[in-house]
Amino acid sequence: MGRRIGNIIFIAYSLLIASCYILPQLQYYVNIQILAILTFIFFTIFGIKQIGIKQLNILIWSIPFLMIFFIVSKSLDFKYGLLHPALLLWITIFPAFMYKTIEARGSKVEHIVLLISILSLICMVILNTISVMHDNPTIAREMTSSLTDEDYLREMKLTGVGGFGISYASGLLVLCCLTVVLNTRLKNVRIISSILCLLFLYMVFNAQFTTLIIITIACIGVLMYKQTNKPHYKYLIIVVFILCLIMVPVILQQVIAIYGDSPVSDNLIRLYNNLAGIGKDSQRDIYRNNCIELMCDSPFWGRNVDGEYQYLYNHAHSTILSYGLATGFVGVGFYLMTLLKAFQASVSNLGLPLFGKSCFPIILYYLLLSFFNPTNSLEINFVFFLTIPLIYNCSFFNKLS
Repeated sequence: MGRRIGNIIFIAYSLLIASCYILPQLQYYVNIQILAILTFIFFTIFGIKQIGIKQLNILIWSIPFLMIFFIVSKSLDFKYGLLHPALLLWITIFPAFMYKTIEARGSKVEHIVLLISILSLICMVILNTISVMHDNPTIAREMTSSLTDEDYLREMKLTGVGGFGISYASGLLVLCCLTVVLNTRLKNVRIISSILCLLFLYMVFNAQFTTLIIITIACIGVLMYKQTNKPHYKYLIIVVFILCLIMVPVILQQVIAIYGDSPVSDNLIRLYNNLAGIGKDSQRDIYRNNCIELMCDSPFWGRNVDGEYQYLYNHAHSTILSYGLATGFVGVGFYLMTLLKAFQASVSNLGLPLFGKSCFPIILYYLLLSFFNPTNSLEINFVFFLTIPLIYNCSFFNKLS
């Protein structure tokens, strides 16, 4: 009886945190400080008992990044130079500690209930967003735009409509579900995974984020290459990839026609013109190039981003380049190392048959997206550090082909 009550309490608290990471309604009311407190309480009550406080050694890797940000980038501003980035980093990698706690408890009931519940929450947000796309195809982009009317933004969030975070997370889940489809021998699991894969892929292609579409397609290709052990299939994938590169202009024209008048087609037209040598760099490309140039001018410690570089830091549309501008190669290097160490910890006990075939494409997806887009959203990190390990470690997938 006592164990059942413990299971219920653990599941309830875990789902509370999962809802804060996934549901737009709660994200509207729960700020970074509240979420940090909720996650710290979770780790204090459950994490220390199950996995020990030594797991926090991962945070040591973040100290150089935080110190450079505090001293150089924000001129000793405690709130925005140390406290805020520390809390943001904590809630970014906390799902890794949460997964290790779930894994260490060893309860199949908790594992299955949490996995099904988390996937249900994600699907609910996606379906809510898709339902609005029929009237407003660019709603996912508008949810992240500073130009969107505040009242409209609030209304959409309170009805469960998601933005770039759930869109980026969908790309990761496409790779994960596709891996399951290609490897499991269980028919029912294959059918369910296929349906989920199509839903997530639909979200990717309709969220109006051009970079997301390109990166997802590229990583699917890498995943397919990693999946096969037959040399002739590998050669076939390479040939198809080369043909696609040769036919990029034709493919772009066809995709532009499909998307019609939308942000995706506008960006693809710009890409097509650049390939043809008649285009101009977009504003985002200019920001990205400026960040790279400034990083090269101050390669080690970055620079203060409270003055003339504040606008560039806020509008670089790249997690890696924004932190690179602020903290240089040293700071952003330790930031990425912290994330990779957290991910390594969360997947350390996963078996190679399933995870090993998609580890590289998943990490590649996350890093590419972090370079070309901001990935500080709650949803993508929750999927990256917790949901994917939950799926791969599910007892359903013990029987692999």
